[in-house]
Amino acid sequence: MIKYLYWLFVLFMVVFRKLTGLIMVWFTLPFRSYARNTIYSYHLENDIFLKRLWERRPKKVVTGLWELTWSPHPVKANTRFIHTRKVSIVEYYLVLWLLWGWLDDDANEDTYDKGFNQTIINHKRKKWIPNFIINKLQKAVDKAKVCPVEGNSFDLGDTRGYYPLFEFWSTLLWTNRNTAYNFNYKFHEISNKKLVWSIKVKGGLIGWREGTKVQGIQTYNFEIYYKEK
Repeated sequence: MIKYLYWLFVLFMVVFRKLTGLIMVWFTLPFRSYARNTIYSYHLENDIFLKRLWERRPKKVVTGLWELTWSPHPVKANTRFIHTRKVSIVEYYLVLWLLWGWLDDDANEDTYDKGFNQTIINHKRKKWIPNFIINKLQKAVDKAKVCPVEGNSFDLGDTRGYYPLFEFWSTLLWTNRNTAYNFNYKFHEISNKKLVWSIKVKGGLIGWREGTKVQGIQTYNFEIYYKEK
């Protein structure tokens, strides 16, 4: 019963984050470095699996310092680390629900993505966007190109917070695309097989689909309806 209730909870979160995420993100952005460090600290120090973070193969250097040793894509940074601290379960869940969940730590430019911007600038998507916004998007791309580091928060850890990037129109459009995606990374990508189930419907499946292995840990992805192409 619990595994079905969990799936329904995740389904509810899909709707809830879309309805509220475009508002909540503006309250959370000023606290994003604190939120990210809190969540990462709790997962690392308590060895609680978080797929996107575990993909970076965090390695404990000394007590309170972890190095991120790998990335699934090129990263521009000499040092990628997380200074961990003791985080209580109360602080963790407060930060998860009030701050971190509303962000997208997979945004390559901290709060936006210059590649996504470029597709709009080149009129490959959202062709209705006026030129004055296009100009703002180009400025955000130019700003990202001269930033000393490149990579998302999972890639860079605390280093991302030392080189923050924010441009209103770029952040708004990216958030509209990836609204409150950290909730996805927390709840949609799991390793607990006790929560996994699926049923086949018209050549597809509803429930959980087997994902990739991360450091030997099998992961499962939430699906409302998935059909092989």
